[in-house]
Parts: sequence; C-alpha cells; structure tokens
Amino acid sequence: MISWVEDFSGKYPPLSRCVEVSRRFQRFDSTRQLQYIGTGEVNNQPVLCAVRSQASHCSSENLLITLPPDRDRHQTVQQLLNLYEIARTGQSVLLNGGTRKLSSYVNGESYVNMQQLLEIAPVSNRRVTPVE
Repeated sequence: MISWVEDFSGKYPPLSRCVEVSRRFQRFDSTRQLQYIGTGEVNNQPVLCAVRSQASHCSSENLLITLPPDRDRHQTVQQLLNLYEIARTGQSVLLNGGTRKLSSYVNGESYVNMQQLLEIAPVSNRRVTPVE
C-alpha cells in the first residue's frame, strides 16, 4: 500500500524505513493505540500518527510516518484511503455519508477510523516480502 521510493531525510533508505514503519504500526496496534490514524506536525514536519481518539495530537511518542516537508498530510491520508478502497472493491472510497464514515476532520487535522476500516478490510493469508 505504501511505496518507499525516496530517502528525503538521508537517514533511512527505503527498505529500512518500510521495516521501521511496519514495526510502529504493529506496536501501536498491539497496544490498542491505533484507533485512528491522525495527521499533524512533529518537529515542524508533516506526520501521520497513531491516536486513540479524534482531536488527539501527534507527538514523537505516537509517530507512524514522517512525510517529506512539502507533502500535504491531509492529501496523503486521503490517498491511502483511496488506494485501500480501490484495492478492495475497484471503486473509490466513500469518505462521508452512507453507512460508514472512515475519515473525519477535527480541529484542522484529519483522522481515519481504523476500527471501521478493519471491519470492512478483506482477509488475506498472503505473506508480503520486502522488495529491495
């Protein structure tokens, strides 16, 4: 779902970044902190973070992904939802209205409801191998 093609920070090559972000997703999911993916800024950088509720703030303690400085964090969240929905159904995602509202906008930040997203996610037993 995420392609790591650039090393904007100079610290993490794409494979290392993929492994680290995957580890963070797993850690936050296992501690039930990944109720929502939120947007924000940490150290003046746009980020996606794992939060328990809407209106929670991003910090270095709940950081999932640091985005390139010129990347719009709200657009990135929507692109992730769109990719997921296209892969699942071949259709674009329903962001409001209908029976499921997967994303919301609170106090200037975007939030994705992970519980609702996972409820409609298809189950796959396929193992994914990192590509170098």
